[in-house]
Amino acid sequence: MFRPLLTLVRDEEGRVLEKTVTMELEPDGLEAFDARLEPFALSWAMLGARLNESFPGLKAWPWAVVGFQREFRLMGHACSLRKRPTDFSLSSYSISGATDPLRHGVPPLSLVFVRRKEVLEDLAARSLLFDAAWSLLKEAEEKMRWLVLPDNPPEDWVTRTSVGDDALFRQVLGEAQGP
Repeated sequence: MFRPLLTLVRDEEGRVLEKTVTMELEPDGLEAFDARLEPFALSWAMLGARLNESFPGLKAWPWAVVGFQREFRLMGHACSLRKRPTDFSLSSYSISGATDPLRHGVPPLSLVFVRRKEVLEDLAARSLLFDAAWSLLKEAEEKMRWLVLPDNPPEDWVTRTSVGDDALFRQVLGEAQGP
């Protein structure tokens, strides 16, 4: 489980000088996530700082953060499942700072920020990528915020689904940006 943590720095008259929003993890979740991030030379603190830069205007916190065991060439697949831009956001452990997929290439997928429970349920019904995450969270309370570290989907499915994924990503990105 995680909590959004708002930090405000005010001047002597009470005006807000600085506002920072971060995700605070329970101790058990912190240890598990740090272990997941170790192969990428990251910790939750480092990733959290990057996320704070990546999502400065986040209006609504995700219901769940899905952190996969490894990075997948499935960014196009995941994007093609999105019904609305606000349903979920995608990121990668190995990419830091702002990236432009058209200039830097298609990033791998390792993190998904799911806005609402029903979105994850729909994703799991449509893709094996989200099946294990849904199995872990289908009984989870909707009023809480969750960090889930699911098992990987079957490797043969990943191999088949990743074929042509970069082209699919570029196609979906082009459709999202319009003519």
